[in-house]
Order: sequence, then structure tokens, then C-alpha cells
Amino acid sequence: AETADPAELAAQLLASGKKGTALADAAKEAFTPVSRDAAATAFFDAVLRAAATEQTLGNVRCPWAEEDVYGAALEAVVDGSVTAGVAALFAVQTFLDAAGWPKGVIEGIFLKFYQEDIVDDESFTLWKNDVTTKLPGRMQAIMQTNKWFAWFAEQSAESDDEEEEEEEEEDDEDLPQG
Repeated sequence: AETADPAELAAQLLASGKKGTALADAAKEAFTPVSRDAAATAFFDAVLRAAATEQTLGNVRCPWAEEDVYGAALEAVVDGSVTAGVAALFAVQTFLDAAGWPKGVIEGIFLKFYQEDIVDDESFTLWKNDVTTKLPGRMQAIMQTNKWFAWFAEQSAESDDEEEEEEEEEDDEDLPQG
């Protein structure tokens, strides 16, 4: 069987009018034969186009990435893959470069992807540190996400501290009582 073009699959999925978990289930099935990274690139690009068409792309709160809109499907397409997450972030960079960098939108998208667990923490770090991928808008994307990455580093440090505290508490629980 010939493998469908990921961009065509993405367009068909969005044309179905499905949202939320229904779209997530359809996306999982449709992208089964496609590489995770190619699926993420095509689907995230298609969703950003849809958001632009629906006039919600400029909203820095990213209502289009809510779980009951496209969020569940975005998460399903990445499916915990670190490299697919990086591909998704590059799709955002490339799309916003073509869109002329609407103010604050990349930070809003990164925050939403972080809050909704659409993209893995490690994917953000790999995207930021990538120096080999030559895609348009790289310097602009890095400059516009500087503040966000400073905030992200604080979140990561706090969660590391919490994990250490939890481990210490668990160690205390192992001690014989009395």
C-alpha cells in the first residue's frame, strides 16, 4: 500500500470537523504508517493554519490548543516522542516565520504546549540547543523565546527540587519506627 502524504492526511483530518478526543483517535489511526516526526511536522503545521483561518492564532492564550479543540490530537500525534516534539516545535518556528512573527505568539504556544503536556520538556531543550537544523526563522524564534526559556529553566529546577524532597521523604519512610 502506498504511504499517504502526511500533509494530505493532516488536511483530511482537520477537514473532518472532528475535535478533541475524536480527532485524537482519528489522528492516531491515520498517522500509523507515517513516521512520528513527519506526522508531527505536517499535523502541527495544519493546525496552525486552521488557527490562523479561525482567527485564533494571534490569541497568545492559544484557545486552539485546548484539549477539546486540537490539543488532544496534537498530543496524540507527538505521543511522547522527544524527536516528534522537536519536529513540532520546528513546525511552529517555520509557520510563524512565514506568518511574520505575530507578537507574543511563539511564547504563548510554547507555554500552552508545556502546560498541556503536548510536547515533552526534553523536546523544548533539544529544540533550543539545536544548531544543525537549518529552517527559516531560527534567530527570531530563539530571541522571542529567551524569556520563556528562562522561566522554563526555573520550572525545571523547582520540579527537580520537589523530586529530591519526595525521594528524601520516601527514604525516611523506610527507616524502622520506634
